Amino acid sequence: MDSMVREFALQMLRKLQIQPSRAAEDDVSMLVDGEKTDAANIQPRDSSGVSHNDHDALGKDENMEDGQLPPEDLVHTPYLPEQIELPAQKSQVLQHVELLFALSVKVPEFLDEIFAAYGRMDPTVQDAIQELITALIRSLGSSHGKLLTLIRNFPSGAETLALRVLTIFTEHGRPSTQLVALVKALINERETKAKGGQKGKDLDARFLIPIIAEMDKPDILRHLPRIVSILNGQTEPKNLVRSVFSSIVTTPPQTFGSVTSNLPRVRQSELLTPAELMVLLHDSEKEIGLKSAIEAIGICFSMTDVFRSEILAVVMQQIMDEADLPVLFLRTVIQAVTTYKSLVGFVSTTLLSRLITKKIWTNPPLWEGFIRCAKVIAPASFGALLQLPKDQLRELVDKQPSLKSGLRDYVNKKSTNKARIAGFLDIFGEEDSTTPVHPPMRDDFTPPPAEPPAEPVLA
Repeated sequence: MDSMVREFALQMLRKLQIQPSRAAEDDVSMLVDGEKTDAANIQPRDSSGVSHNDHDALGKDENMEDGQLPPEDLVHTPYLPEQIELPAQKSQVLQHVELLFALSVKVPEFLDEIFAAYGRMDPTVQDAIQELITALIRSLGSSHGKLLTLIRNFPSGAETLALRVLTIFTEHGRPSTQLVALVKALINERETKAKGGQKGKDLDARFLIPIIAEMDKPDILRHLPRIVSILNGQTEPKNLVRSVFSSIVTTPPQTFGSVTSNLPRVRQSELLTPAELMVLLHDSEKEIGLKSAIEAIGICFSMTDVFRSEILAVVMQQIMDEADLPVLFLRTVIQAVTTYKSLVGFVSTTLLSRLITKKIWTNPPLWEGFIRCAKVIAPASFGALLQLPKDQLRELVDKQPSLKSGLRDYVNKKSTNKARIAGFLDIFGEEDSTTPVHPPMRDDFTPPPAEPPAEPVLA
C-alpha cells in the first residue's frame, strides 16, 4: 500500500510541475471519486525511480535521490505559483490542494494537516477549500473514523470547515445515530466548559441544524432558541430556520381523523406542535433577542399551511394564561388579526377583556400594544374598551383621538343609562376641540421593549 501511494505521489508531483493543472486535476478526481488506479495507468519506472517519459522533461540529475526534484522546479514552475493572489480564485487553490486531497483518500492522516492549516488561510481560500473538499468528504463517507474525530476535536480556527463536513454528511439524507451522538457530545462539552468558567468559544448554532430533527422533544425545546438567534435579516439564515421549523413541527390535520404525516408515530410524538413552537418563541424572546424573535414569528406566519387561524387562537389563549406576558405578545395579536380577520371576534370579546383584568396598563410596552390593537380591530373593540377604568380610557382616546367619535356613537346607541352616557361623553367630548392630555399615538408608532437595548416591538 505504501509503495503504491508513494508511486502515485511522485508521478502526480511531476505532472503538477511539467503541465497545466487540468490533466492533473482529472487524475486527482479519478482517485477522489473512488476509481482504482491499476498498474496499466502508472508509467513504467527505471531503477532510478523516474518513469521513462519523465526523464527529458525533468532533466533529472543522476546523483539525486529517488523522488527528489530540483528546487527551481518546485518553486518557479509557471503552473504552480508559490503564493496565491488574493482574493483567491478556486482554480488557483485547486492547484495547491488537489494532490493532498487525492492522497487523503489513501492516507487519511493528511486531513489533520488540512484542518490544522485551515485557520491560517485567507477567508477567500477557506471558501474555496469548503467547496473543493466536497468530493473528498463524500468519497470517505459519514462513518469514516478520521472525519468523525476531526468533527469532534477540530483545531482552533477550523470550526467552519468542520461544519462544512457535517453539512456534506447530511445534505442528502438523515444523519446517522453515531453522528447525532457525536454532535450532542460536542455541544454538551462546550456548554460544560462555559459553565465551569473555562475559556473557549461557544459552538456555532449551525452545528445543531443538521441534527435537531433527530433529537427528542426536550432537547429540541432546549436547543431551538440558539438556532433561532442566528436570524439577522439575511436570506440564508432565514431559509435555514424555515427548514428547521418544517422538520421539527407536525402539520396539523385539515380535518379531524386525517393523517398528519408519513412520519412514524413514535417519531411524531417527539416533534413540536405548531402552538408549542409559537409559544416557545415568545417565552424565549429574551434568550433569542427581540429582533430575531420577531423574524422567527414572521416565518411562522408565512407558513400558512401550518399556522392557521385556529392554531393562532390556541397560541394566544395559552400565552394569556401565563403570569408574565411576553413583550412581543400584542405584536403577534395584531399580526394575527391582520392576517386572519376571523380572529377579530375572539380578540375583541375575549382577549382584550382578559388583558383588562390583568391591568395591562401597568406594563407600558404591552399597554401601548393594547391601544394599537384596539385601533386595528375597531369598532369591534369598543365593547371591551368601555370596561377600562376612566383614567385609562381617557389616556387611550388621548393617544388615539380617531377612536373618540366611534366610541361616542357606540355609547349613544348601546347605552340607555343617561348617567353612564354622560360619564363617557365627559371623556370623549362632543368634538375633538380640546388639546389632549396625552400626545396622540402616531400610526407608525412602535412601542419600545421593556428591556434595553431599545428595539421596535410593533411593526
